Amino acid sequence: MKNYEIVFESERIYYIKVTKLLVNDYLEMINSKDVNRFISLKEKKLSYNDEIEWIEKTLNNQSIIFSMIEKETGRYIGNIGITKLYNDSCEIGISITPSMQDKHYGTESITRFIDYIQHDLKINNIDLVVFSNNSRGIHLYEKLGFKEYKRDKNIGSISGDVVDDIYMRYENKLDKYLNQDIFNPKYLFHGSPYLLDKIEPRQAIDKSNKNNEDFAVYLSSWFLTSSAYAFRNKLKEYNKNYSFDINNEGKKPAMVYDVDYIPDNLNGYVYVFEKNDDIIKDVQGNENTTQYKCYHELKPIDIIKINFKDYEKYYDNLKIKVENNKNSLKK
Repeated sequence: MKNYEIVFESERIYYIKVTKLLVNDYLEMINSKDVNRFISLKEKKLSYNDEIEWIEKTLNNQSIIFSMIEKETGRYIGNIGITKLYNDSCEIGISITPSMQDKHYGTESITRFIDYIQHDLKINNIDLVVFSNNSRGIHLYEKLGFKEYKRDKNIGSISGDVVDDIYMRYENKLDKYLNQDIFNPKYLFHGSPYLLDKIEPRQAIDKSNKNNEDFAVYLSSWFLTSSAYAFRNKLKEYNKNYSFDINNEGKKPAMVYDVDYIPDNLNGYVYVFEKNDDIIKDVQGNENTTQYKCYHELKPIDIIKINFKDYEKYYDNLKIKVENNKNSLKK
């Protein structure tokens, strides 16, 4: 790969500082009608010198704008960045060059950029503005958690169509899941270290109750409980001594590990389902249980990828003894 300055990355993308090495790629994208009609009311035709001037201005002003590079091929994907910055809020924008569209790079890059904004830049409120003619973009933004909060009507026309400015704001869906009433839930959760399309029933081993070994999908109304299950099996691979306690009464998961090594990228998945009549409380003598079960496969309405480092603070009595001798890693 060329001598790019990588700032951060996601699964398939490097996010680099803008560079003159990509000036021709920038020009091809910005002068494309397929891109231009979603970012400008008037068709623009920028020159090589115009683009060089933009690159220099972006770098000199230390603007928070990144170019995206496909890891596998080194090809240019597009740009993503902050277009307006306030005290504790910002407005973002994204453009993807036509040849790299329809590869789900929009979903991956916006998700990663939101994480970068909130965790690295410590900015909580994220907005964007989109033309009403960009139906695919609007659908993507809504899927990622943006909701319309304002609309300026009839701001102009593009190809004869009158368009509106739609203002959208990011609503952190994790807050919704983490803060729901666990004893009167709307959502139920299942944690797994694996990325799956659906969750199928399997036999659960309940050491405390041998009568509770149904073939079922087990779920919790508490996101934290499911997040612990999402990490458990992978953490066991690194542990000599292992203790894991989950209760179903709304108390925080308790975990104790004697750990050789915890990788920084230890991830898991929490699957989200809407509670319905097919999902029943797994009472077992406790009406206040937060555990549920379903006897057929379930397809999630949402899948949340989570990182252990972001969640360890939530666990009660979490004790991790990290040994220095990484050669003793349990295989």
